[in-house]
Amino acid sequence: MVNNKKGFQGCCPLTPIPKPPKQRCVCPPGPRGQRGPQGEPGIGITPAFGSLYQDPNLERVFIGPIDFDIDGPSKGTTPDPVTDTITVLKSGVYEITFDLVIIYRSVSNITLAVQENETTTIPETIIRYTQLIESETEIIRRDVIGKTIQVSLEAGDRLRVLALDVDAFSAYSNASFTVHLIN
Repeated sequence: MVNNKKGFQGCCPLTPIPKPPKQRCVCPPGPRGQRGPQGEPGIGITPAFGSLYQDPNLERVFIGPIDFDIDGPSKGTTPDPVTDTITVLKSGVYEITFDLVIIYRSVSNITLAVQENETTTIPETIIRYTQLIESETEIIRRDVIGKTIQVSLEAGDRLRVLALDVDAFSAYSNASFTVHLIN
């Protein structure tokens, strides 16, 4: 390429001459350099997760812990449908999700929460549901309620979903409960 003071002439000028505006210029790539050294490996997170599910064909009356029938996939946790608990085997921050379908007639007052080690209610998990429907007919209603939170847990903590306060005629179905290590 020759620089003969005629201004910019092509993609790669020999002397710094400003490019005209809005011109897209692609120079051919030069030779590839050698690969640099490998960096330090990151700390990463070993996955930990677990889940419990209720048989979708069953309806249950609220009494104490929510009853689960099926343990889902797990790694680093122990889901137990007999005790309705999930035990975490690694300390860290977990995402906890629970939901279910509530079944009621005209009045429904329900309070649910996740309990840690069968004694401590995790305050962030408390969910209160109140519904009053004035109707001449006794129609059975269904609503989905649930919550997702993040909380620090220690290895060995056992979690369960518990009905803290429930009306006389309230039942549930399709319950699910999952934990997932996020940090």
